[in-house]
This record gives sequence, structure tokens and C-alpha cells, in this order.
Amino acid sequence: MNSQTAQTTTNADESAIRAFLHQMIDAWNRGSGEGFAAPFSKTADFLTFEGTHLKGRKEIAAFHQQALPRCRSQSEWSNHSDAN
Repeated sequence: MNSQTAQTTTNADESAIRAFLHQMIDAWNRGSGEGFAAPFSKTADFLTFEGTHLKGRKEIAAFHQQALPRCRSQSEWSNHSDAN
């Protein structure tokens, strides 16, 4: 693999990660636990901000749907990573 191919792969990976992050941020700000969990695989492991280990997209969605009303009253996410 040459350096040009490696850079293309890196750019594609970075774009995918940014899209993942945007999806989570948008869902958080809409108050959608299901939308927040959507980018994760059905078998994902997720460690919450307070240490709970969630297993799978369904648990991630359920936890966040319950937590979002309380958390969103005190926060909103924004994405400044695109400012580079």
C-alpha cells in the first residue's frame, strides 16, 4: 500500500467516525435514545458516563431514552470538530 492509498483510507475512516459522532449528537439533542444507539452494532458494549455497562443496541437505546430527559435539561451537545 502506498502513502496515497493510506491517506485515502484515513480520510474515509475519519469521515465515517465524524458521521457516527454527528448521528449521536443529533439524536442526543432531539432526545432520541433509539437514534443515539443507532450507529452501534446489535452486540456493542457501551460504558456510560456513570459506569454502567450496556450490552447491545437495545440496552444502549433504552438507557439513553430514560436518561435523556434528565440529562438534556442540563446539556446540549455540539460538534466543533468540523472547524479544522
